[in-house]
Amino acid sequence: MDLELDTMDSIRSGPLGPIFRLDNFVFGQSSVGNNWAKGHYTEGAELIDVILDVVCKEAENCDCLQA
Repeated sequence: MDLELDTMDSIRSGPLGPIFRLDNFVFGQSSVGNNWAKGHYTEGAELIDVILDVVCKEAENCDCLQA
């Protein structure tokens, strides 16, 4: 999860990119410009439901979920 698409693109195109599922990448539409409050209270808060759905889907697919 990141609010900047460029960061996610660099991970996907890197040497470890193929080990990640593309549908598990969650990113915002705009950068928060290193502004913690904007990322926490506005941009990031809008993505929380999507993030929880991705995490729940992966947890449900696990045979032996560990904390």
